[in-house]
Amino acid sequence: MIRVHSILACVKEMIQMLNSLDVIKIGIIGEPSTGKTTLAKLIAHLIHVLSPVPFAFRILNEDDFLDMEATLKTLDVTNYILYFHDLSFLQNKKKVEEVKSAITKIRHLKADVKIFLIYDYHYTLGLDKYLRQANFRFFTSIGSSEFDNMVKIVGPKYTPFVMDFNKKYVEMTTKQTCTFTIRQKPFFTYNYKTPFVVCAFFNNVRPRYVIFPKREWYDKTCSICAFAEGILQQSEISVEKYKEESEAKFGKGTFEAAVKLYAFSNGMNVYSNKVVQAQRYLSRSLMTKLISLEQLLAVYDLEITKTYLKKKLDGILAS
Repeated sequence: MIRVHSILACVKEMIQMLNSLDVIKIGIIGEPSTGKTTLAKLIAHLIHVLSPVPFAFRILNEDDFLDMEATLKTLDVTNYILYFHDLSFLQNKKKVEEVKSAITKIRHLKADVKIFLIYDYHYTLGLDKYLRQANFRFFTSIGSSEFDNMVKIVGPKYTPFVMDFNKKYVEMTTKQTCTFTIRQKPFFTYNYKTPFVVCAFFNNVRPRYVIFPKREWYDKTCSICAFAEGILQQSEISVEKYKEESEAKFGKGTFEAAVKLYAFSNGMNVYSNKVVQAQRYLSRSLMTKLISLEQLLAVYDLEITKTYLKKKLDGILAS
């Protein structure tokens, strides 16, 4: 690939914005079968892989979006990537206002969390004006009726870019290739969907070309993404053997606690009902701003741990 076309730079830019914002919105606009879902899943995967803080990933449906506030209340307190697939259906004005209200308050519904909202829809004006506002946008296609709309978003000075993207989209859908001119060689060509798709990325400053494959091209297996899609991820090695070796290194109770903690940080709560109730009670208590987590840690004589991993990935993992 051409280095400047890597989607990794886009995702790193999104993660960097976490230093300033708690909620980041990503819009993906394109016609059916142009790779919107593939792109959304890849972005979500790269976020939870590259982010220095853990993120859980959930794919939500139409009903989940229309009852946004109830949806958010069912989620445990952790950082989330929420992907709402195909919002082109959203036409009911009353429901739109309810959704807007929930999104406005989204950062207050959970305590001390970061949230990525990913939407996809079919055309640039396919959502309410407030809902289609985004920190980042991807365009997987551009039709003749969308040309002016895209120019309005990226700015008139980038009209030549929009014209070029239109040509490349026609080339992709008719010739199954996408060609770029670069200095080192007269031409560089991507084969459409084998494995890359060319799209336009806009960060509210300037547009540029980005390519993306399926998530499996980057990482063949991912338990977090599999959980979001409702798929039971099959391990390539004996889980029982891995469990036995890991417990021998750290102790049964310690390693089991680590598994539970890792699952929780990725939105999978496996603690007992009593612990879950206590977690939710604590979360609501902290939201009142009448008590601080730092003081609570001090009362329990708990200190933030700074530890380096000295154990090697050996045994069945190295076989």
